[in-house]
Amino acid sequence: MKKHMEQYRTIEQKEIESDELKKVREFFVDALPLIDSSVTKKMTPKQLFDAYQDFINNDPSFEHFQTVASLGNSKESFSRNDLKSQPQLLNLWKKYLIKKLPAALVERQVEIQQVDDEEDLDADKLESLHKKRLEIGHKMVLGFHVTDNQIDGDILPSKIPTTLFGEEKIDIPAGKTFYSSSPKALYKQRNKNLIFVEGDQLEIEEQRKKTGVAHGGGEWISTNRRLPTLESFDLTTLNEPLELKSI
Repeated sequence: MKKHMEQYRTIEQKEIESDELKKVREFFVDALPLIDSSVTKKMTPKQLFDAYQDFINNDPSFEHFQTVASLGNSKESFSRNDLKSQPQLLNLWKKYLIKKLPAALVERQVEIQQVDDEEDLDADKLESLHKKRLEIGHKMVLGFHVTDNQIDGDILPSKIPTTLFGEEKIDIPAGKTFYSSSPKALYKQRNKNLIFVEGDQLEIEEQRKKTGVAHGGGEWISTNRRLPTLESFDLTTLNEPLELKSI
């Protein structure tokens, strides 16, 4: 009986892990609408993870858009002029620009441009917004937050000090939120949840000027703002598929 129960738990655990991997795959596929679905279906979770990081972290540009859109279809080529004659291509360009902006800014653009939905936003105005943000150092990057607790919505500033450990101890005072810009060595074995958050390149650069690159394989950034979350996952299930490492 005991043996059968252990086998049942193993089967049950595999089903849970499969569900979580399905969840992470669906997140990446939805977040990468420019890549053909026939290509993403063949990609491993790690390949999708790397593609998503590349998509978010690269500077927004039409050249990068061309690279992403042609992934898995190197024979497909197009120019900026094709945006005028190919509505489907223009919609992909807008999706690219929208998904590389913080969600709050997209909502704000819907209000400013007085449209009903983000799909109706003007591509030229979105591109102009990206250029202005880059001029002052802002660019959304993929951030990583780890926690034992399930978090719904934004991550709020901590009410107590937080200590992070790598090769050196990093003390983060109360009233701050924090995230890592690297998925390498960013969590302890006991952490249960991995949360993708909206990081900011300017915060990272300012942190480097103050403290240099943090040790332990990760680069921890502390900030005063609430951290908008992109998605939350069961960390233990993703260790191996995404090749994450603990400290």
